[in-house]
Amino acid sequence: MSWPQADLAALDALLQSGHPTSRSAPAPIKHRTFWNAADLLTARLPEQKWAVKPIIAEGLSLLAGPPKVGKSWLAENVAVDTATENGVALGCIPTQTGDVLLLALEDTARRLQGRLGKILDGAPAPRRLDIATEWPGLDDGGADQIGRWLGAHPAARLVVVDVLAKIRGRGANNGNQYAEDYAVMNQLKRVADEHQVAILVLTHVRKMGAVDFLEQVSGTNGIAGAADCTIVLTRSRGEESGELNITGRDVEEAKYAMRWRKDVGRWDLDGNSIAEAQAAAHRAEISHNLGDRSVDIIAFIDQHPRGVRAAQVAEHLGIGQDKVRPYLQRLELSGRIGKPTTGLYTPVTGVTTVTDSPSHDTDERYGVTPVTAVTPLFGAA
Repeated sequence: MSWPQADLAALDALLQSGHPTSRSAPAPIKHRTFWNAADLLTARLPEQKWAVKPIIAEGLSLLAGPPKVGKSWLAENVAVDTATENGVALGCIPTQTGDVLLLALEDTARRLQGRLGKILDGAPAPRRLDIATEWPGLDDGGADQIGRWLGAHPAARLVVVDVLAKIRGRGANNGNQYAEDYAVMNQLKRVADEHQVAILVLTHVRKMGAVDFLEQVSGTNGIAGAADCTIVLTRSRGEESGELNITGRDVEEAKYAMRWRKDVGRWDLDGNSIAEAQAAAHRAEISHNLGDRSVDIIAFIDQHPRGVRAAQVAEHLGIGQDKVRPYLQRLELSGRIGKPTTGLYTPVTGVTTVTDSPSHDTDERYGVTPVTAVTPLFGAA
């Protein structure tokens, strides 16, 4: 959509008019781009800013997920919590409060009103959250308009763009889709870097599956390649449990188990901390497609980082070692547990792809692609 000049002028005037939600803050440090190595090594640089630590840092972050999986709800949760004094994001992460701009370009005012009411659950609306349902495309100066809003809100922490397709504008049709995708994202990255703020851009994923979650992002690799951080949200239809896969330049590559609370429109980490959500994701990955007894064995071994022997597992389950050993053998061959030395079984950090092939015993569905490399959490003592 091409914006009329009158509309652009009106928006520009609004952004420069001393908006009631503006907050005073120190003038931003000039965005320096050229250094001598000796100067860079000794320079006193500002600390990295976060919207939600350790998930959304300053810079350009991409949040991808299938349609209707709940990524807009997740972004709105983060926007509200970042704009709220003493806000807590994802159920347990204290936010760094600041001004927030939410570009909800697929929503109407009525829908947003309903969503905000559910998310806030009776709490007052944060005055530091600005919301727009229309915005100029990047071809019409949309990135510069975001920059102007940021200039009027020097204490800003976060900008949410929902969704990329609504703001990217018309294609150049030059035959190089990668370069075009990269250039689109780079416009937003430039604004994020200049203002040292987090910009979170939502997009979709491909219909076909991919082993690497980065390959799920819709478009060419230019989309994820230009972003400082890529986050992929997954959830099976009708299920409460979900998962965040994260990788980036300034964030730790991680996987977090999530819980969708439909009644209050909230995404929470599965646990009371980041560490607990990581552990829950690890347990889900390790136990995928296994029966109760195998899950119990893995859980028991996870409680003993230095390893256990078959006799200990048999005692825990209350069965004979002759019945335990086949379980241990299959779990070790499939990469579910480690075996650093003869007879010693240890936890592992993860597994690869899982299949649904028939079970080899009567009480579990055993179907796992064997892995070639597994990293034990601890070595044998």
